[in-house]
Amino acid sequence: MGTLLSNPYLIGTLTTVIAAGVVAVVSKYGTKMARRKSLIALYQRALKRLETHDGLVFTKEELAALAGAIKDPAVKEVIDTETLGPVDEREKICAFLQTHAPLGRLAQQSFSQDVVDLWLFEEHVLEGRNSAFSSRSDRRSKDIEELRPKRDATVIEQASQTNAIATSSTQAHQNGELTLSVSAFFKPLALMKGMANACKGRVVEIHHLLDSFALPENHLIVIGGFGGIGKTTLVSCFAVEIADRYQVLWIDCATAAATAERVLNELAKYVQPVGESFLQEVVGKRTISEEEKINALIEFVSEISDQSRSDDRARISKPLTLIFDDYHLVTDQSLHHLISRIASAQVNIKIILITRNRNQFSQEILKLLNILKIVDLDGLSLADCRDVISAHSQRFPQLANLDNETMELIWSRTGEGIPAAINILISLTINRGLKDVLKELPDYDPFVAASSRQWLDELWSELPSNSQQMLKEISALRRPAERATLLAICQQPEGDRILDDLVGRFIVTFDSELYSLHALWHEYVQKTLTPYEIKGYHLRAALLFRDKTAPGLYQMVTTRLESCYHYIKADRLILEYE
Repeated sequence: MGTLLSNPYLIGTLTTVIAAGVVAVVSKYGTKMARRKSLIALYQRALKRLETHDGLVFTKEELAALAGAIKDPAVKEVIDTETLGPVDEREKICAFLQTHAPLGRLAQQSFSQDVVDLWLFEEHVLEGRNSAFSSRSDRRSKDIEELRPKRDATVIEQASQTNAIATSSTQAHQNGELTLSVSAFFKPLALMKGMANACKGRVVEIHHLLDSFALPENHLIVIGGFGGIGKTTLVSCFAVEIADRYQVLWIDCATAAATAERVLNELAKYVQPVGESFLQEVVGKRTISEEEKINALIEFVSEISDQSRSDDRARISKPLTLIFDDYHLVTDQSLHHLISRIASAQVNIKIILITRNRNQFSQEILKLLNILKIVDLDGLSLADCRDVISAHSQRFPQLANLDNETMELIWSRTGEGIPAAINILISLTINRGLKDVLKELPDYDPFVAASSRQWLDELWSELPSNSQQMLKEISALRRPAERATLLAICQQPEGDRILDDLVGRFIVTFDSELYSLHALWHEYVQKTLTPYEIKGYHLRAALLFRDKTAPGLYQMVTTRLESCYHYIKADRLILEYE
């Protein structure tokens, strides 16, 4: 024995074997611990992504509950168990939230399920990008795909009930047309018609747009101009005019999360023909690059626009037109890239951008001058200004039968027919003589802040205190709302009469279904409020949306997200103020 132990070769061999065994054991358990830590880290990273998912926001207590869910022993166990999948994880996390989440929306089963579905999807995307989890990712793919369509179907079902563009899929299939799924992301045609009814004059501009739009080389048209010039109203009228020849998809960048990813996904759902899910499958995969998704969209639209083909993919009843309103609010650089790619590809899609500022355009878009048509909108012509004044003369008697000199003075004083200024001037004649209004007001100059503010000040000072109060309260809303919602937030004894008066004075706009503050008035009213006043109005809106009864799952989730938005706005305002 002593001889063996004294043999240096044998000792070296034994030492190597023992060291290898120790390394194997340490490696096995070290890998297991690291793997567990990495899996938890994936969930933590997914939660960070979820915080900024399409405006989804949470209170600090709700975030703490979500973060605490992955530390729960039952959840940790299911995360580490290879034989279980997202459905099991979802069940465990939802059970934890309903037990430990603060009272409110997150503790409610339907809402927590929707949030957890999104969370698991984000985690799955992160997992798919890491080769170390490839086997786990493959196992979970089927389960995770079963979670996603359920949410999409709810959104599409709700949208199809409200969007006037929607057509019967059976009827379209019988006619050999492309069947279009409709998303709530796009403004319904009925609302465009409501806005179009407010368009007075602009015949020359409409015909100019129609001529430009008809040219095959014009794939991208920019409608520019300052706030109050009537861009949205004009394009609404134009959209209604072309709706019988084009599938018009209107994206409101002021109220929707206008990003390249969102637009791609919504377009994929919209142009999905009967029995064909290729585009939606490609665009829906988070592991596919954005450039590949854009290429798939362009290829798909090119194929369905090819009239030489005889199959279903070659038949589309109308070419697509995308309209982006308030495009100057877009901050996603990828969306600029998406638009420039679509426009330069010369496929059967036309794009209209409505913007206050062309300076934010990317160099990609500015390089498309050969296919880019820019229309800088001016005020109404003198003849159109006369027509607008005459159209309101029945409600405002002082405007009837005006002579040419007075009309020319009105046109000049309103910045040569700026619609916003004309509306203010008309409204001021309720309590003042027209001559006094023209004498007291300076020339309206939208590029001089003091000038435009004086016009707004004049009308604001004439409003009764209860009208001012209603405007302050509804200025907290970020999206157009139903009449009942505005009245519930304001709780004015004569709310109906006050709201109708504000619509009649052109301060609140009504598009045949929803009410909203005109952008100029929203900015003005917000400047009259203190942070604590704004906090109070946001809290009131938060409570309203929290307790609002919704007819379906999609509406319920939407109202609760609105509630969360107002809660977080209130908290941030106080933090900034203090």
